[in-house]
Amino acid sequence: MVKNEKIHFFTGKGGVGKSTLSIAFARELAHSGQRTLWLEFSQTPTLKHFSKIELTHKPVNLAVNLDAASWNGEDCLQEFVKYSVKLRLIYETFYRSKAINALIKAAPALREIAFLGYLTSHLRDVKPCLEYDQVVVDAPSTGHFLACLKVPEALLDISDFGPMGFHCKGILDVLRDNQKTAIYSIFLAEPLVLMEHNYLQQELGLLGLTSTPWMNKALNPAIFSDLKDIISKSESSPTAEVKRPLVNKLLSTFEQQQQVLKDLGSKNLIMTYEDHRDAIEVQLQAIIRSNF
Repeated sequence: MVKNEKIHFFTGKGGVGKSTLSIAFARELAHSGQRTLWLEFSQTPTLKHFSKIELTHKPVNLAVNLDAASWNGEDCLQEFVKYSVKLRLIYETFYRSKAINALIKAAPALREIAFLGYLTSHLRDVKPCLEYDQVVVDAPSTGHFLACLKVPEALLDISDFGPMGFHCKGILDVLRDNQKTAIYSIFLAEPLVLMEHNYLQQELGLLGLTSTPWMNKALNPAIFSDLKDIISKSESSPTAEVKRPLVNKLLSTFEQQQQVLKDLGSKNLIMTYEDHRDAIEVQLQAIIRSNF
């Protein structure tokens, strides 16, 4: 179990289950006694589709040691400006300015850097500072996530000095430190999903970042230890014709999964839900019913 303060990003192709795994993982951390924030950074919030909870920028308590919030770039930018501009009158004037509002809308990089800056604040010892041991981020899907991660380096190419340069360097230091940041690339054993997963791995490498592949909906090899016996019994069963398609589907799925693990490398480097089966629950609905 993680002991040091850390940020955990969950990303991948849309629909692979990253939101479910991220909130389950956050619940596991909270159960271990660590102050945990589950955070969604998306234009389409996840949690409200499964419960009556409407998350905002301000964290709300969901369970013991577990808070949740929903951030967007503009909220993060406002928080940053609020702490940077001490006088309230100047702050309000800043945000009432039509020119400033137009600039914010026209330059999404400002929102992305504000998000990453606020997210990494407690690990860089700058304000505004998060007060959590662990932050689990339900990050955007592959394309948007990569675009967000590329912003600090892109801004450094423009200017590597002054306040912006200071923040960008600090953010990159945190993101590239495996002791402070973990990126989980969630995927399924499906061709299109794997293509996007491989693309994500390559792009992260170019940014000097690493990720942990995590196969969702993985089948436990243990359940196939007696598969031949199951097949032989099903052949002699009166309901063999009914059982055969199910058995064949399981076999095909398992073989595809094993081939994926082989292609990606050592099986020990691939996380699956089975690795955490005794500690966390798969179904988001079950988590909400029992804790929220």
